[in-house]
Amino acid sequence: MEYSETESHFLDCPKCGHHFLHRLKVNFNTETHPEDRQSVRDGSAFQVRCPQCGAAWRVDYSFFYDQPQDQLALYCLLDLKEAASLADAIRRNLLPPEAAPTPVPSWQKYTWRVVRSLADFREKLTIFDAGLDDRYVELFKVFALNQLHVQQPDFQADEIRFARDPEQPAGARWPYRFTIVDNHRGQVAQTPFDESARPLFDQMEAHFGKDMETLFDHEPVIDLQWAQNYIASFQTKN
Repeated sequence: MEYSETESHFLDCPKCGHHFLHRLKVNFNTETHPEDRQSVRDGSAFQVRCPQCGAAWRVDYSFFYDQPQDQLALYCLLDLKEAASLADAIRRNLLPPEAAPTPVPSWQKYTWRVVRSLADFREKLTIFDAGLDDRYVELFKVFALNQLHVQQPDFQADEIRFARDPEQPAGARWPYRFTIVDNHRGQVAQTPFDESARPLFDQMEAHFGKDMETLFDHEPVIDLQWAQNYIASFQTKN
């Protein structure tokens, strides 16, 4: 099946209001287009410039990203129904290992993820680039939020993001942090995910690892809600 690399979309300039047609790249492949790897990470792939006033901004839209070298595929889908439908299709078509044919098709060896925004997409890349399992990172978010609630009971966590920590020294093994946002109060909290977090992360892997191995490992939607549901299910079983 042939896929178009780009699609035409009408956009409105946020500065001057100019309405214009622009072709957005909707299929990225780092094997056929090696430059895609960097452009999605630095954000240039999603940057648009107004032909009227020259203003530049990043556009949040739906697209597919394929990184064959690492068998990683990410769908960024803004439409909730479309995202849910695709996630269900992935679950149906990617068989559990014991039911898979031999040899296993290459697409079954992939890590598939469905995310709902450009911010979610870039967070996933940061996690996988760090060599981490995003399931454990999402579980760690639950612990980080629980700890914050104990320390600051009035803090309303509306969003939590995993990202690089620019304050970490060069060469740090885990130069990351969680940024937690309270939109109502306009407050931001930071939780480090550096070497100090390693013991807790190792304990978490040891605690959940055996159970995690029994899960269907092609679940495409791995987010905070998934982590909260998983912990509730784990506690019920244990």
